Amino acid sequence: MSGFIPRRRYLMYRGELRDIARAWLRGRVADPRPVRQFEQALSAYHGIAHVRTVNSGRIGLLVLLEALGLRPGDEILVPAYTLKALIELLQHAGYVPVPVDIDPQTFNLDPQAARDRIGPATRAILATHLFGRGGDVEGLARLARRSGLLLVEDCAQALGTRIGGRPVGTFGDGAILSFDLLKPINTFGGGAVLTPHREVDARVGDALRNLAQPLFPLARRLALGLAEHAVLVTPAARLVATAFADPRVGRVVERAYRSMQDRARPTASRYFGLQAQIGLRLLDSLDARVAVRRDMARKLAALLGERAAASVERGENGYFFVRLTDGSADGLRRDLLAAGIDAGIGSEVADYCGDLGRAAECPVARDVAAHAIQLPLHEGLTDTHLRRIADVCAGRLRAPALRAARPLDGD
Repeated sequence: MSGFIPRRRYLMYRGELRDIARAWLRGRVADPRPVRQFEQALSAYHGIAHVRTVNSGRIGLLVLLEALGLRPGDEILVPAYTLKALIELLQHAGYVPVPVDIDPQTFNLDPQAARDRIGPATRAILATHLFGRGGDVEGLARLARRSGLLLVEDCAQALGTRIGGRPVGTFGDGAILSFDLLKPINTFGGGAVLTPHREVDARVGDALRNLAQPLFPLARRLALGLAEHAVLVTPAARLVATAFADPRVGRVVERAYRSMQDRARPTASRYFGLQAQIGLRLLDSLDARVAVRRDMARKLAALLGERAAASVERGENGYFFVRLTDGSADGLRRDLLAAGIDAGIGSEVADYCGDLGRAAECPVARDVAAHAIQLPLHEGLTDTHLRRIADVCAGRLRAPALRAARPLDGD
């Protein structure tokens, strides 16, 4: 790694480029055998009966919600701090997202706030595990059971996260995974649907049957992903990060990214055998890599003066290291860049969504969105890098607002 410290790095195993080229040259990109093997491996890893791979996490979520019986007009409780693309995806499908405030320590749905937002049209709770942090999904599961609601877990950032030793994605009626570029398993796109229910799995399978398998979208994702990976490991990474810190450049890049993602109208297609082959290799090393990132998160938290490494308290996978600034997030980001350290703020991290869907004021989510900063955390960091990061941040981060636990009625 150069003297510049990027905040992210795409995961690739040794020999992956060779395997990609070999599969393409031998015409094995669409070989279905690795797909089934990968699904079986994910099923065994999670201890859940049914897993189906899909070409994107967004498609997986739409297919899962429909398989669970949700219909246009149904309300879904969602966190008020998440990606706007998620809210817009639900709206485009005809659902009514209901933003719910978050827990200030986990940044995920607060079960008590969720209870207060249940209405006559509420059918489901969508529990994210943002930044790989395990939210209070146990509390949400109890709330769902008592209220007759479905519980769906968005584990797009949380593969490898465990709560009480149990993998996230196994606490509700279904869950989705993502295998996009920055995820704990990167297969250059794709995802999976998990469910314990045989009938739900059958409906998911029906929805995915006879899909096309166009090569161009996969080729484009491979080309773009490999090109960006090449930039991140060269001195050009600093130029790119500095440009992104300019609000004008950031807005242009965000518009281009959202246009490329075509997030409101995702198209379903089949998951490729080449992707599954990559996924199988990375799943084998997942727990070891998660352990490394947790250790890094623990070290960085200690260097920042935290009494406890909050980033690993609930078995989190170390996907993102996000803290709250005591003052201006933009000011700290600029000082980090001046010291050769990349950082993310604002919509680069997540969005305040309390003003979307069936809107409500969500003060914790608004505060977190305004002050969150993503610091570097990936397998390429050394103890020296961690100390450099901590030195710049010294005295400029604040502990999450603590509040007394508010048990659900009946707990």
